[in-house]
Amino acid sequence: MAGAAASAPPAATSESVSPERKVPSWLFYALALLAGARLFLVAPEAARFGPAWPLLRSFRLGRQGPVRVRTSRALRSEEQHWFEVLNEDAGALPESERIVILYWGSVFLETAHGLHVVLNRLGYESAIVDGNSDHRRDPRLHILLGANFMKFLPENFIVYQMEQKTSKWITPQYESTMRRAKCVWDFSPANVEHWQAKGYTAAYVPLPVVTETVIETQQRYQGHPLAALSNDSSPASAAADATEAPESVVEQWDKTRPIDVLFYGAPNHHRAKIRKQLEEAAEGKDLKILFSMHYSLFGKRREAAIQRAKVVLNLHYYEGASLEVHRIHHLLAHGKAIVSERSADPRLDEVYEKRGAVFFASEESLVADVLALLEDSNTRLRLEQNSLGLAQELAWDTERLETGMKLATTTR
Repeated sequence: MAGAAASAPPAATSESVSPERKVPSWLFYALALLAGARLFLVAPEAARFGPAWPLLRSFRLGRQGPVRVRTSRALRSEEQHWFEVLNEDAGALPESERIVILYWGSVFLETAHGLHVVLNRLGYESAIVDGNSDHRRDPRLHILLGANFMKFLPENFIVYQMEQKTSKWITPQYESTMRRAKCVWDFSPANVEHWQAKGYTAAYVPLPVVTETVIETQQRYQGHPLAALSNDSSPASAAADATEAPESVVEQWDKTRPIDVLFYGAPNHHRAKIRKQLEEAAEGKDLKILFSMHYSLFGKRREAAIQRAKVVLNLHYYEGASLEVHRIHHLLAHGKAIVSERSADPRLDEVYEKRGAVFFASEESLVADVLALLEDSNTRLRLEQNSLGLAQELAWDTERLETGMKLATTTR
């Protein structure tokens, strides 16, 4: 028996039946990890990290300084849903596109797009390019958005300065970059005087308003209770006065705006205090108050919240801040009723106040003013009308930008 067993053929196994060798299971896991790593490297930042990306990006900058983040070409993230970014190297751009708009991160993309449109109206061909790319040897004129985060600087550039002058991002390195620039454009007249006093060549250039957003809002606002706004891209007349709309029409209009008060932005003690005061004052009034201060409202979700809000707040983050026009202009383009604290730049506030496009309130009266505005539908609707009217004018205003371009091309 033992001999028979010894001479018997070996038992059949999967290896002896099939001529193919079995692929080790660890190889499947390794391939899956490689595929995941590749997706992580080529996906845009916001898609990788979602709402946590702004916080992670701040952490990385604080610890390491500016870093190069790989992004794929022609990707559309949630923040970039309305505009396709061409992430090309400088050498691949046509020679005719002699102005390069370098932007750092999707937070500056909206401004880049608006700037591109206005430059084209002035006859300048431009291209929007990812600011992480290396343009050190590119002799063309560059406009830098987010220059304080850029690792590589071109030879020939304008800094479009959008930080508050008391911001933590105004570092010695950033000021050195501004000193090297052909000129500095700033959104605030008070900031311009500050830079000029330091010896910088600086000009007041208002942040652009995105024309496409204005046109989309015009189309939505054809049924606005107070006015029939222009349906093309030319500025509408500044009809600030309007008769009262029928109550039934206002009710139908407000049904599309279930959020009574909206605020979105980074958290701080001042903003949290206003939120608490507003919620306490609104208790028992059946009001929906949405404060998004946890980096969770971006892209399409932000746009949807803005469109569904009756009143949108602008609250300062820094003490002594100029008016946050990067936020204000986007809300104007949406035709919103905006309530803002007054800023440290009265001339800038006046641009919006004299047109009745922004309702300014003191910190002490802000909560009461917001609640009163929710009750006064006609004043609120006039704010919406004036807001969109001013957005149309700003979208087509090229005078300040032309002055800034002349300053840049005649300096040094």
